[in-house]
Amino acid sequence: MSRVFISYRRSDSAQAATRLCRHIGMRFGHDLVFQDVEDIKPGCNWLESIRQELASCEVFLVVIGPHWLVDADGRHRLADKEDVLRWEVCEALHRHATVLPVLVDDAHMPSSQCLPDELKSFALQQAMILPPKRWAAGIQRLMERVCDLIVPRATDMSLEQAQQMLYDLQMKSIDSLEHGRAADALALAQKSQSELDRALPLYPEDAILKVTRGYLYKNEAMALMRLERQGEAETALNQAENVFRTMLDERPKDASAWNGLGSVEAVRGHLEKAHEYIDEALKIAPDYPAALQDHEMILQHLGRASCHAPHAASKSHH
Repeated sequence: MSRVFISYRRSDSAQAATRLCRHIGMRFGHDLVFQDVEDIKPGCNWLESIRQELASCEVFLVVIGPHWLVDADGRHRLADKEDVLRWEVCEALHRHATVLPVLVDDAHMPSSQCLPDELKSFALQQAMILPPKRWAAGIQRLMERVCDLIVPRATDMSLEQAQQMLYDLQMKSIDSLEHGRAADALALAQKSQSELDRALPLYPEDAILKVTRGYLYKNEAMALMRLERQGEAETALNQAENVFRTMLDERPKDASAWNGLGSVEAVRGHLEKAHEYIDEALKIAPDYPAALQDHEMILQHLGRASCHAPHAASKSHH
């Protein structure tokens, strides 16, 4: 079960909620966060699925936009006793989870006078703000708060150990793929994701671990393509792209994220787009080894000469 539940109105804040979900998933693992439109499978009883997730979550994030309380037609949404959001918030307030309002798109916290009797205590919850023009700074503060709530402070795994373990697994996966053992490569990439889910919540702001998640999805996709599982491969590439774009959402000048986007487009066969993204990485960090290596490979495939000095090949994108 998920430990972070994201409650939101699709007509009010779906884009912000999805964006928030990606930031949490990048740091803590996507299995840790629940967003109904993404995580309730077709054919499932949606009410029962939500009830189960509410029972297990530790942090209940309520994403509040301008029309969370009153819609564009002036209807008071929470006045309806059948309103799903009213039920979700009420359930969360009566459970052990920390209820944390998140204000987006310049929304304000509703006063207790505007809330039904069973939700009046919700107005006393301290909210966090994600300002449209200062989203990255707001996300940073929110992630620190979520980390404090769900991550144990004591651990026997150092950051260096986590990085080395994941690097070793990646190298084994790449080696398996290069030697025609696609099934082994896929299993190792998936094992790496599981290990990352265990390690990254302990060090959620480490740039190496964050970018590793994107490359692991890309490695999964390459193995799946060798196994002729194209639909699953494209899903994995989309997940990789989401990780890299989420990183750029926080730090637009992150060379590793730009290079990651380039590597995804290269796997898709979009070499011109890949070249554009990798060039962006090199503008930011001209001596970035992984970008130099990928730049050379892309130009070779495009049949062009490079204006960058040749650089020793490196399999690591750290």
